[in-house]
Amino acid sequence: MDFAKSRAVWLVCLLAAEGLCLGVSFDSAALERFGPGWWSPLVHIAGRSMPVAATVFAALALVLAADSRRSGERPLWKLPHRPWPFVGLELVAFACAWWLGSKLFRIDGSLDAPSARFAGWLAAVAATLGAWLAALVPPRALLELARRRAGWLVAALVLGTLAFAAGRSAQELWMPLRRATFVAAQASLALFEPTVRAEPETLTLGAGNFAVIIAPECSGYEGLGLAAVFTLAALVLFRDVWRFPRAWLLVPLAMLAAWVANVVRLVALISIGAHVSPAIALGGFHSYAGTLLFCAASLSSVALGLRS
Repeated sequence: MDFAKSRAVWLVCLLAAEGLCLGVSFDSAALERFGPGWWSPLVHIAGRSMPVAATVFAALALVLAADSRRSGERPLWKLPHRPWPFVGLELVAFACAWWLGSKLFRIDGSLDAPSARFAGWLAAVAATLGAWLAALVPPRALLELARRRAGWLVAALVLGTLAFAAGRSAQELWMPLRRATFVAAQASLALFEPTVRAEPETLTLGAGNFAVIIAPECSGYEGLGLAAVFTLAALVLFRDVWRFPRAWLLVPLAMLAAWVANVVRLVALISIGAHVSPAIALGGFHSYAGTLLFCAASLSSVALGLRS
């Protein structure tokens, strides 16, 4: 693996780890006790902001990869530049975001003046994302991308929003899949967890003193919907590369990968709840890890398909 590719991989892993760290550490519902203010709309969407952002980011990666292949230009993340100053800035900004988040989200009672702290936290999060982008792609290239590829950016935003909406809407179809998810998670958990306990009648699965019920958000349909939208979009974006009709196999294969990722998430959730912290398992990890895994499974399926 060349340096540019390895840099891109660990930068993506760094951002995912930081987002998951914020998600599992802080509960956005704590902001609701601040009362009404300019921050109210942002507080309302805070719980879904990270899953939506992850989905849009995955869509952007897919769209820009298709554009780069079609135009023959070098991908932006392969352009030569010095990322280390921006990596240092990104780490400092993230540390500030985490510190301010600890003051906002873990506060007991209401704040006298939450406005300044909330604004500072938003600025720190924005600085983290901006520095991360500058570490991945030269800033001048980002400006050129915004100028020349505005249509692709809009397409990525639409695709990401559509994929997220499809995933959430698919949860309404969860009933037939929940038992298969339950059985697969139980078998996987039993491989290394001696205290596993299962109640098939209520679809309750747990270990030790921690247990969960396989609910709509745990059934796996969210990942199936998201994977279906991403792979269908990939068939269109890379239509000059695929060999049809065999390329249609990518859709069910990607959906299967997303379902397996959901089983892995469920097993990890129960293990974290039993051995680390129930609050973390049922909080940010429950909400955010699934979206990250579903996006990773979908993009990996497309990447493997393009190499097949």
